[in-house]
Amino acid sequence: MPNPKPFDGYVELPARVSSTSLIHLQRNRYSVPTEHAKQVVRR
Repeated sequence: MPNPKPFDGYVELPARVSSTSLIHLQRNRYSVPTEHAKQVVRR
């Protein structure tokens, strides 16, 4: 079976952190440090 081409699993996009320190990515919520609340971060 041939090897598939390399997979780049890294994606960087801007995301707004909610007041509860969560970001949303593809229908999932992830927590971030509270000092980033209400800011735009690169995920």
